[in-house]
Amino acid sequence: MDPVFALTLRICFTFLFALAAFHKLRNLASFRYTLSLYELVPESLVGILAAVVVSAEVYIALRMLFSERIALAAAAVLTAYTLAIALNVVRGRTDLDCGCMGPAARTPLSWWLVARNALLVGLLLVLSRPIAARPLAWIDGLSIFGATTLLIACWLAVERLLMLRPETGRAGSGR
Repeated sequence: MDPVFALTLRICFTFLFALAAFHKLRNLASFRYTLSLYELVPESLVGILAAVVVSAEVYIALRMLFSERIALAAAAVLTAYTLAIALNVVRGRTDLDCGCMGPAARTPLSWWLVARNALLVGLLLVLSRPIAARPLAWIDGLSIFGATTLLIACWLAVERLLMLRPETGRAGSGR
């Protein structure tokens, strides 16, 4: 894999995991509550699971820029999130918040989130492949900066659209 592509992805995933951890840490009690609504573990273990999730996100964000090996761990964490979301969508519990970006960014569970996360897992698996050794030139730095800026802007736009989408097909939605 070309180092420009790899570095761009690593910066973007660093941003993603750092932002996710930051939002959860800002209101850990709210994240614990959201996690409890998923009904995946006994209530007595929700606090421990919340701490593990946030710790994993912080660790991944700190390591992502410096190690391609962390991409597999990040893929595993994201796969676990995706399975938890998919399980609750199958249960018909699409009124739940995904909890991805904290309480200020409520995003209901949906198959769109599952598909988005599956795409991200695929990118993380690609990122775990060996990187070609070649020196980076100034144009590479410019490419990395431009591509990273564009990808992060697209990510934030899609996240906002997911938050604002109409909640059709739900009881009490008036539709």
